[in-house]
Amino acid sequence: MSGRVAIVTGAGGAIGSALCRRLTADGFAVAALDVDESPAAAVDCSLAVGCDVTDGTSVAAAVARVHDELGEADVLVNNAGVLGPPATPLVELSPRDWDSVFAVNVTGAWNLIRAVVPTMVARGGGCVVNISSGAAFNGVPGIGAYGAAKAALLHLTKTLALEVAKSNVRCVAVCPGNVDTPMLSRIATVLEEAGDPNPRSTLTAYHALPRLATTDDVAGVVAFLLGEDAAFVTGSAVLVDGGALAGRSE
Repeated sequence: MSGRVAIVTGAGGAIGSALCRRLTADGFAVAALDVDESPAAAVDCSLAVGCDVTDGTSVAAAVARVHDELGEADVLVNNAGVLGPPATPLVELSPRDWDSVFAVNVTGAWNLIRAVVPTMVARGGGCVVNISSGAAFNGVPGIGAYGAAKAALLHLTKTLALEVAKSNVRCVAVCPGNVDTPMLSRIATVLEEAGDPNPRSTLTAYHALPRLATTDDVAGVVAFLLGEDAAFVTGSAVLVDGGALAGRSE
């Protein structure tokens, strides 16, 4: 992967920092984008850039800086995401929270795609990986906005893959199960407050494999999808869920 440039959004978070670490180890020049430049600067990367993915102007400025300092992006990983208020039924969710979840998870990815993919098309190659979720496939009470947004991201992935395939640009979604991150800890706290005596066991039991996913599990799959061994993979949703959905209908 030496000499290739990768943009990773949400780089200051748990999965984002693991992605930056893995792609840097694989030889990418990594541009770490986060709404706050300080967390991005703390991860393993070549360039840290403050960027609000919900703001098209901020995204355009960030991508221009990456292209100026590192070169044109070969890879875009849309990882920035927010959960929204956990354990909140859809009818109780505020319009502000609904809009915020879609603004980051869907519009944010679209803003980066608009800023980066035309250059990939012009160069005749590139890859976009969108970090979706296992929650995109089945309804999960209490995080309906998050699941709906991640499902929208799957549709965006498939459509983009079809639109840019003739330019040798690929687009793939990675859909993790329950990953051991601070976001999951928020959910565990809510479950505990609702009376679950062992919420981490409850969340682990969602998987067929008897553990939570790690951030490196997710980063490893992304790294594979960016490599030549995955050159014929596009428009797909790759589950990293420990078999959670294997016994469930979609």
